[in-house]
Amino acid sequence: MEHPALIVPLAAPYTDDTSTLSEIRVARMMRWHIEQGAAGFLVGSEAAEVTALSIGERQKLTEWVMRESGSRPVYVNITAGTTLATLALAQDAQDSGAAGGLMLPPPGPPLTEDEAKGYMAAVRRHGNLACSWIDPSGALSHLADQLPTPGHVPLKPLAEKHGDWAATPHGGLFDFWSPHGVSCAVGILGARLGSQLLQHKPMFLRPLRELIRAGGAHRVAKAVLDIHGIEAGPPRSPSMPLAEGYHKTLEELIRALGSA
Repeated sequence: MEHPALIVPLAAPYTDDTSTLSEIRVARMMRWHIEQGAAGFLVGSEAAEVTALSIGERQKLTEWVMRESGSRPVYVNITAGTTLATLALAQDAQDSGAAGGLMLPPPGPPLTEDEAKGYMAAVRRHGNLACSWIDPSGALSHLADQLPTPGHVPLKPLAEKHGDWAATPHGGLFDFWSPHGVSCAVGILGARLGSQLLQHKPMFLRPLRELIRAGGAHRVAKAVLDIHGIEAGPPRSPSMPLAEGYHKTLEELIRALGSA
């Protein structure tokens, strides 16, 4: 089976004390992922510790990623706890030149169908960004057609197209199909090794799922960068770096894929 290009879910590089995002480290991370063959990027997935970032930091990260991405498409998760915050993220992503936005039900109590429709309507009218609606739970997936916006770029849950490639245990913010390629957790490894996994060593999907489930996507993403000598700072407290045993397992997986 032919596998499409990979959209890479990006980590969020910090200074060593995690007090701020590091512009220099974002640039270095981007250069590495481009060298590895990334077809595009996703800003604001679980790999980026999105719940630990302020709205301003998410906007800043999008701006820096866009600047370094060249002609590669950048998708932005604009999901937030309020409609106002979501609109701010959408408008900023549009101003930065993002290819499209990804909306999920906001964190907190589940939305009613009327609430979800109102949320979508506000983004459709005022967000100014081509957005798609994805509900990993499936409860509100039938509302996807409520969102189409000017310049709409269709994003679909990965399971609808290529379910065997999804490497997250729960179908989170990684997993979607786009006209530019697919975003899934194997992209954390870098596009070259991620493609190696999909094409030659699919048996490593299970170990990667287990690492993400046990260690957290943000810890795994930063450990990958660390293994390749790319400084990204530790996760923000209370999170700690990937535990030593998991780190060793990740190193072994990367070595095995590199020798394929």
